[in-house]
Amino acid sequence: MFKSAFKLPFNLFKIPLYLDISFLFVFPLMVWMMFNNLNLAVAHLGLSVQPLGVELSILLATLTVIGLFTSIVLHELGHSLTARAYGVKVRRITLWFLGGVAEFEEMPRQRGAEAVVAIAGPLVSLFLAGFFFAVTRLTPQIETVWLVAFFLAAINLMLAVFNLIPAMPMDGGRILRSLLAIGMPYTRATAVAGGVAKTIAILMGIYGLGLISFHGGVFSAGFGVARIDWWLLFLAFFIYTSATRETRYAQISHALEGLRVGDLMNPEVHAVPAHIPAGQLAQYIFFHHHSGFPVVDSAGRLVGSISLNALESADPRLPVEQLMNVDLPSLTISPDAPAIEAAAKMSAADPTSPDATRLIVTGPDGQLLGLLTQADLARAMRLRSSGLPIPTRPVESQPAPAGQLPPQTPPWSFPGSDPAGFRSPPPMGSSPWYAGR
Repeated sequence: MFKSAFKLPFNLFKIPLYLDISFLFVFPLMVWMMFNNLNLAVAHLGLSVQPLGVELSILLATLTVIGLFTSIVLHELGHSLTARAYGVKVRRITLWFLGGVAEFEEMPRQRGAEAVVAIAGPLVSLFLAGFFFAVTRLTPQIETVWLVAFFLAAINLMLAVFNLIPAMPMDGGRILRSLLAIGMPYTRATAVAGGVAKTIAILMGIYGLGLISFHGGVFSAGFGVARIDWWLLFLAFFIYTSATRETRYAQISHALEGLRVGDLMNPEVHAVPAHIPAGQLAQYIFFHHHSGFPVVDSAGRLVGSISLNALESADPRLPVEQLMNVDLPSLTISPDAPAIEAAAKMSAADPTSPDATRLIVTGPDGQLLGLLTQADLARAMRLRSSGLPIPTRPVESQPAPAGQLPPQTPPWSFPGSDPAGFRSPPPMGSSPWYAGR
């Protein structure tokens, strides 16, 4: 999700912690905003430490912002540890300019579990708000400590309340979807929750543009650059696009449920030997009408991928093995992997990469078995949406000879079929995944 994030040299409960590059820009901005707010608060509250002075103001503002992001990490840790209790693997926690994100392999499948995971974060924030409020009660004479604790109590309270807004991907939206999924199919629950989120995002956008305002219990309308709240506008855009993505992902998951990569891949794939020169590869590209090929060694094992982009300005005498992409983990997938895993892997790939729209299917020993593209996934989704059965087939484990077509796979079998003809596959709502979510 965050391609520009870097890992910190420590973990929290064995969960990696990352900082997105945007965090480095927002941190000083937050310190500057807190610097101004602290001095305003001192003046309004009539504290004896006023004026604070520049050095003390910067120190307190920095400590408050550090406390803010520490609170965000603990908020995300609440989500993560709760999800782990349901057996979900937590990939990492990332801090970025809009806050924090906990990334999971998947959401827990038990009924109502997503709501439990989602509410854990706001509960942590409420606990922290209570903790810092208690600090203000214990340190009334130490006004600098009181001031920082006062702000952190208020910030954590706002963090809890704001995250409970029923707009995905915020916690309130996930709670809403989980509760709706108790009484309706998961895809329908996601669509309803997504619609609520989009409506809230549109209202936030209208308010952020300054088209409407609310002061003293009175609504007013108008427009002007001075009235625009750019932060709120970006947040509205983020919520709207995230809700759209969540809804689309639920539809894809529903359409691809129960399918393996081996069911959808194309076993008729051309491969090129690693030792051939770039000039000969150009002939492969011209005659086979493909812009890229898997690269195999003499035993037919995958060693990389080569595309037309790699040939630009390349010496035609250079062997392909010196030009190919050798990042096999990002290029390959197992034939037994769920099709939705392939879809997620493609969507997470760099869109500028020539390998972003396809995955090479390999066996346990690295033998080349086939190719899966975004078009293959889209075709399967269209068949499912039309109510047609998706054929399944055993995966041929013989490697494809370099530069040749692999042998044909055995005849296809159809789930729910018999010699008399096709029967419809089991209804999607009866699957363990959706029944449990």
